[in-house]
Amino acid sequence: MKIIQLTLPLLAVFMICSCGDPPASQYPQKAPVAVATDLGAGDEIQIRIEYGPQSDEIIMREYVLDESGEIALPYIDIVQANGKTLAGLRNEIKTKLADGYLKNPIVWINLKNSSSVQFSILGEVKTPNLYPFKSGMSILDAISAAGGFTGMARKNAVTVIRRNNGEDSKRFTVPVGRIQENKANDFPILPGDVITVPQRLL
Repeated sequence: MKIIQLTLPLLAVFMICSCGDPPASQYPQKAPVAVATDLGAGDEIQIRIEYGPQSDEIIMREYVLDESGEIALPYIDIVQANGKTLAGLRNEIKTKLADGYLKNPIVWINLKNSSSVQFSILGEVKTPNLYPFKSGMSILDAISAAGGFTGMARKNAVTVIRRNNGEDSKRFTVPVGRIQENKANDFPILPGDVITVPQRLL
């Protein structure tokens, strides 16, 4: 009986410690100034081409990209958009237009809506799903997009898996509960991030 009396308090201490939140990772506090994301199926873009002596002649086109990624433009016909950044597509269109068609064309491309650039959020949020990424998003924005935490969320043990251009993925433990209380720095979200909110122990 004496052994049991000595062991039970130690067991209780062990259970309390094992339920504690994991240590937070060292993570970036700011996202890159500009995130170069590739265009893909479902993205909606607007292209504006200015030309003429005073750039007073304008061509305007809007497209919703399909799986082929092909868009048709005056003078240069078909251009492949999928897999390119906005800057890359703009430079290609400008180069082709300037090659014997238009003099000093000015090309503007606006991403009106993005379906291909997404992040995912799983686990103890109200609506786990894929969501469109928006520049400047933080993990609090991501949780909000998913309807907020459920009552069983372990808020300070949220994990983020990040894949970087074929490199090994990185795993971060993010104390979102502490971020909500302004006791930790916010975590910037990037396209392709996989966020998982674990369930707390009863």
